[in-house]
Amino acid sequence: MGGTFLTTTGAEEMFGTNKVRDGFFSWKVVETEHFQVHYYKDGEELAKDLAVVLEREYPRISNMLNIKQEAKSPFFLYLTPDDYYQTNITLGEVEGSGGFTEFFKNRIAFYPRGSAKWLRLVATHEYTHHLTDQYIMGGSLPYRSFTIFINAVLNPQWYTEGLAEYISGDFDSYADMLVRDAAIDDKLIPFRQLNGFYHLKPRQILLAYKEGFTIFEFLVNKYGKQVPAIMTEDIQNQLNPYQSIEKATNNQADQSIRYEWEEYLKEKYNKQIVGKKEPWEISTPLTKGPGWKMHPAFSPDGAKIAYISDEANEQGDFDLYIMDADGSNKKRLTRNRLIRPLGISFSPDGKYIAFISHSKRRDDMYIIPSDGGFCRRVKISLRHNSYPSFSPDSKRIIFTSLVKGYTDIYIADIDGKNPAQLTRTKEHEESPVFSPDGSYIYFAREINEQREIFAMKADGSEAERLTENSYDDFAPSISSDGKRLYYISDRNGIFNIYSMDIAAGKITQHTDVTGGSLQVNISKDKGVVFSSYRHGKFDIYKMQ
Repeated sequence: MGGTFLTTTGAEEMFGTNKVRDGFFSWKVVETEHFQVHYYKDGEELAKDLAVVLEREYPRISNMLNIKQEAKSPFFLYLTPDDYYQTNITLGEVEGSGGFTEFFKNRIAFYPRGSAKWLRLVATHEYTHHLTDQYIMGGSLPYRSFTIFINAVLNPQWYTEGLAEYISGDFDSYADMLVRDAAIDDKLIPFRQLNGFYHLKPRQILLAYKEGFTIFEFLVNKYGKQVPAIMTEDIQNQLNPYQSIEKATNNQADQSIRYEWEEYLKEKYNKQIVGKKEPWEISTPLTKGPGWKMHPAFSPDGAKIAYISDEANEQGDFDLYIMDADGSNKKRLTRNRLIRPLGISFSPDGKYIAFISHSKRRDDMYIIPSDGGFCRRVKISLRHNSYPSFSPDSKRIIFTSLVKGYTDIYIADIDGKNPAQLTRTKEHEESPVFSPDGSYIYFAREINEQREIFAMKADGSEAERLTENSYDDFAPSISSDGKRLYYISDRNGIFNIYSMDIAAGKITQHTDVTGGSLQVNISKDKGVVFSSYRHGKFDIYKMQ
């Protein structure tokens, strides 16, 4: 991630004076030809996985940039977010970032999220910073400290972050959704405002990163794959990336590319949405106004819909809301709970709602009465939990948890007692839900960096893959009769709602929207409720 001359976290204005460090790490190292991966207790297996990824990616990145690494690159691998947040590799505050490259000693630090895809993307993103920083600091600009300052502060972030995004290949259907929405609405962040990201609103930061990717995509598609390497070589000895664009394109492009780039995106995405529908054309909008409204869930009787929203401040600080199934009588159930957008669940008896809240560097499960009241923490030792879902008898909760760098499915009583681990794989898993009779659990598992839908018995045995393709299939929701499984897929390039007849295996597409739909929930009599992205925000919609 981009930042100041100290680090690339994007949060370097604070200098660690109040940073809490409650752990001491005894570092060990896995060494390969080009890398040193430092790890601590319980991290050796993941460190070896990371080393394999880095060595596999090194030739590709080196060739794209035409840079050869001179010394082994040091990576510091933290197993959990709370361990990472107390790093002393940099004095800067890193909470809220996923990784950073420290300029002065050129060290890289990050934590995993249980996903092999995330591991590769964040590692190669930060390694691109590392490699280009080292290369640029070896140029003709005088004095190392001055060069560091120039590279980190004066080089525009569309270049530094856009290049790292492009080299890592970090542009999936979610990124496509953000940029497409902005392009067709004529709301792209203008090129001239991408020199630095600090003035942007929180919701614009990720869009800025992805727009940076598309700048290099545009340049490479139009002028050739040599563009990133020639630009980096030229920037090593001068301070004007626009001049470097001219050199990389044999003077075919100059500052006018900022307009050509916008037109390229608008043309690309306006072609993509031909024949697509707006969500309000195929369903009934239930929410409006500012903020993101996500993870809708019907009450068991279909009379209410719970969801999370940050409409109070539009800063990503979510709280829990509930409304009637027609969108009326909205009620806010929590205040300042820092709810994570990691799923919510109604208990089948309708009495409670489970959600994830972040506090004291933990992501804990909480249960609240569905009509409001006292929030009770589910007391378990696991610290980084997500996607809670009640069992059919309302007595237990299944969820996922990040442990030792890997995400697996767990189950516990609603008071936190009798916890048990149901899966033990290296593959990232998410969104587990019970079948109505409690005999099966449906969930998404990452296979070859794509999520697929799986089913397994309630004890975690006999896992069976239900979808198999090169697309993302995730967020399963089961019908009340247990016969049809609804989920989200990007198999047509955009996130949409699909369902599968479990017995026959037949798949039906239910939406074909311009933006993207990311969560879906089913009611026996009240239809389908989902969250869809359009005009820069998520809203809740319902269709029969």
